[in-house]
Amino acid sequence: MRRVGFVDIERVRDALAQRLTASQLAEEATAAARRLVEEALSDGSLDGVFQTDTRHRERRGHPCGRPGRGAGAKPTPRVGADGDRSQSLGRATRMGDIMNRDEPYPAHWTVQRALETYLEENGFTAEAYDEAVMKVKVWKLDLPFPNTPRHRRAIMRHDLHHVVTGYGTDFVGEWEVSAWEARRGLRGLGLYVASIVLVGAISGLLLAPRRALAAWRVSGSAHPSLFDDDDYEGLLGLTVGELRERLGVPPGGLATTRRGLHGAAPAHDR
Repeated sequence: MRRVGFVDIERVRDALAQRLTASQLAEEATAAARRLVEEALSDGSLDGVFQTDTRHRERRGHPCGRPGRGAGAKPTPRVGADGDRSQSLGRATRMGDIMNRDEPYPAHWTVQRALETYLEENGFTAEAYDEAVMKVKVWKLDLPFPNTPRHRRAIMRHDLHHVVTGYGTDFVGEWEVSAWEARRGLRGLGLYVASIVLVGAISGLLLAPRRALAAWRVSGSAHPSLFDDDDYEGLLGLTVGELRERLGVPPGGLATTRRGLHGAAPAHDR
């Protein structure tokens, strides 16, 4: 039986399959979250989470644990292999190239192009992957979280999950992605990063249950997520359609609603 901390993934799956009532699901989720936090506190996994790192540059945060583009931020560089970014391309996409958010990223686009559009659309920068601390937007609070090597690796692939599925970066969209990721397995993420994903999934089950459960159900467990994939540069060279096929995702993605953006995104009101 696979476990993440004290959370039995199989037990959570069984609970969802049985279609528990909202109160029962909330009870299960609350108990799981409490056990997870207790373990994290006991083994020191979250030590230093709330310490300020002087290398961090102030930016407006967003619910996924990565900063948006703040005043004075550099243009989005081309995204390459882990730790390898080529010379800046300037603006990754022109605002006119930011597509209608009622539609998924086109299947014929390369993953590279779709990712650059995603970053531009949200006001993110590829250089943010390398920041020592990222600020997490929790409602009106900006909380600092360390960008550990495992977190850095995960967030780069998490962004590709957004590209593939079409889920947005607003709160509900992040909860949908987390539920989709959680069902496919969190192996190799470590307790700290897995906790972030599970908190997002549990938040969705409690606050947006219909959409979070839908994301869980369409995820399936026959295919893994990208968290285990080491060939990041190779992924960028695929088309979006090819990557969706590899992950068992329909050609048009999974999102059934307009792609929402976090509140600090430059295209938020478009």
